[in-house]
Amino acid sequence: MMHQAGGELPARLSGVFLAFATIPEAINQLPTMQVLIGVLFFLSLTFAGLSSLISINEVLIASFAEKMNIPRRKVVIGYTIIAALASLVFTTGAGLYILDIVDHWINNFGIVLSGIAELIIIGWMFKLLSVREHFEPISDFKCR
Repeated sequence: MMHQAGGELPARLSGVFLAFATIPEAINQLPTMQVLIGVLFFLSLTFAGLSSLISINEVLIASFAEKMNIPRRKVVIGYTIIAALASLVFTTGAGLYILDIVDHWINNFGIVLSGIAELIIIGWMFKLLSVREHFEPISDFKCR
């Protein structure tokens, strides 16, 4: 497939397109058991997505339920409704473009900026000595 593309990977063969167009085409070109491998591939992709969805959302749901003393069932229902409404933007024709833009900004800037913000908040708003006294007994590295 790479040879047919002229020896270089076109930009359209990345991201979501890679998983749902390029890889199935590669599976179709296998000499045997294409159907079995295709079914196993998409099942594994489905289970990977579901397990990621559950683990990411569980953090938010558990923290809302615990911090606000709201029953877990109500938090799950409210969170699901809000997430479903927010995800409707991806059903539009611009959904993949929005996903690419959000993904680019979060991966290239959001993670770094949130780390810097965390360092600033810990450094200015908390007494660093108290943080050190808390972590030093459980840490492998001693500051003294």
